[in-house]
Amino acid sequence: MARATAIHLAAAGFGLPDAATGRLFGRHRSTIRHACQRVEDRRETDPVFDMILACLDYGLRLKVAAVLENARAISAMGDRP
Repeated sequence: MARATAIHLAAAGFGLPDAATGRLFGRHRSTIRHACQRVEDRRETDPVFDMILACLDYGLRLKVAAVLENARAISAMGDRP
């Protein structure tokens, strides 16, 4: 379930296509779809899992935003004379 959750966060959370997610995880796109479906099924039946997944998604989005902002700041510093 841990791998399926990571796949779901990459695919659904960040909007990556199944083929791209499959390449990242070394899996076929049909496996990606299956993993996402398993996670969605569990979210519907397990409110605690749903809340944990929502928190993971939120935390990952914050981290990605911070990394991107840091990269922009570093890039801007390189543009200075």
